[in-house]
Amino acid sequence: MSIIGIHSWLSDVVVLYAALMGLWGLLNFAQRQGISEGYWWGLVIGELLILTQGSLGGLLWFQGRQPEQGIHLFYGVVAAVGIPAIYVGTRGREGRKESLAYGVAALVVALLAWQAVASA
Repeated sequence: MSIIGIHSWLSDVVVLYAALMGLWGLLNFAQRQGISEGYWWGLVIGELLILTQGSLGGLLWFQGRQPEQGIHLFYGVVAAVGIPAIYVGTRGREGRKESLAYGVAALVVALLAWQAVASA
């Protein structure tokens, strides 16, 4: 599979994974639960997927394959910093409110990733 094929496939994975992490965070909030170790690891895996996706996009960029719309890059950057920004903003707390924050942020990341696919 080519780099562009992997980049395309991974974009679908990121959208679905972020949506699932968002729903998991909202479910935790609804059940009055904080952030579990499993959820933390899920967020880390999601961030690694996004960074891998961005690295492949950077490689494509240097090969001369720029996206049709420049907004594609904006969506990718915002998606990459979304979850870490919540971590900084909440100072790493693990309460119920943070479950809501991560859940909403992960859903926003899913929407941004979906928009990035549409603008490629």
